[in-house]
Amino acid sequence: MFARNAELPLRWLMDTAPGLEPEWIRLARANNTRIVVTAGELAALNDALEELMAPYVVREPDRRPPDGREVRLLMYALPEGPGSADAETDTGIPE
Repeated sequence: MFARNAELPLRWLMDTAPGLEPEWIRLARANNTRIVVTAGELAALNDALEELMAPYVVREPDRRPPDGREVRLLMYALPEGPGSADAETDTGIPE
């Protein structure tokens, strides 16, 4: 899954972004935030994100707003190994 999707952000940047209106460009986001959680907390966070997105994912075509666009949301949850604290300090502020 990771390898298959790895090129998507760059492909979007090169192929899609140049043709988008400024409003849509401003709404594009990348988030690289490190958090410290238990396995249970990460599972709960994943579930909460799925629940938050669900109404948009399952919305019937006739219920979609006329000015709506498809948006790909990529989320990676990459647990680190025990004791593998990164030397860099992560501010937690999305890029």
